[in-house]
Amino acid sequence: MRELEITGEAIKHLLDSEEVRHLAKPEWRIIVDFRNVIVHEYFGIDADEVFKVVKDNINTLEEEIMELIAGITDKARLYDALDCAIEDLYKMNRKESIDYLKSICEKLSLQ
Repeated sequence: MRELEITGEAIKHLLDSEEVRHLAKPEWRIIVDFRNVIVHEYFGIDADEVFKVVKDNINTLEEEIMELIAGITDKARLYDALDCAIEDLYKMNRKESIDYLKSICEKLSLQ
């Protein structure tokens, strides 16, 4: 649940960003709305629905995010953002998240 909350918050920032908003998918607003349901427990949380979202949609979202990242022309800012995110994750001792970001870097040949 926490990872979905973080993902929704990150997508919100992407949609708010002047620099990458044009690369985002319009339907990503649903992700932000879903995050709000999770955070505020509007009408309770249906565990089956959450599982279905994870099972059916996370891989597609990852592919779309990878496309968005690949479309960023200012690679220096991308490197800086990834470095900052990894540094913050080290402070929180979030090894799985660090490994995931490093795998993204490898996929994009950014290392």
